[in-house]
Amino acid sequence: MATDAAAVLRAAGETSAHWFGISLGGMILQQLALDRPDAVRSLILGATHCGGERRAAPAAEVPGLADSPLRRYANLYEPHFILDHAQWVAEDARHFGKMPLHAIVRQDQAVKRHNLCDRLGDIRQPVLILHGRQDQMVPVARGEELQRGLPNARLRILDPAGHQFHSEQFATVLPLVIRFVEDVESHTSHRGTENRG
Repeated sequence: MATDAAAVLRAAGETSAHWFGISLGGMILQQLALDRPDAVRSLILGATHCGGERRAAPAAEVPGLADSPLRRYANLYEPHFILDHAQWVAEDARHFGKMPLHAIVRQDQAVKRHNLCDRLGDIRQPVLILHGRQDQMVPVARGEELQRGLPNARLRILDPAGHQFHSEQFATVLPLVIRFVEDVESHTSHRGTENRG
């Protein structure tokens, strides 16, 4: 899948980009940064991990959610978000429900095969890690593990937020991503000016 990402970049006529990947997308981007470091100016890794089998945390019990048909999505969202935004979550659930079984199986297989924990030190690009404190699918400890393994990473824990932090905390996430990319670009152009001088 990292090869596919590089192909998309080429098709767009670009040689490098700032990449944002969530969950499996973040795993794919770790591989891309290792396989094609020239194609990666920075990474934003959300709700993801470096690999290895680790159990997901049990879903939190929230009064009012136990009887809800949306309770099975408690591992994707911070539980109170589900109660406060039931219609939005229901629409998202309908979208997930349309995913073909073979795609779900292949995604699960890709996640289980992913293990780059011993190679994180080779990813030198700037990395912003975003993680929801209440993430039940990929516990926040996995984001902390990523930060420890990556030599040029910063971690921002979003609270309250679950695995779908980008939906739950959109108004916070978007400025964080923009600021991070601008910071990377300003450091890159500053280094370029120093090299010419």
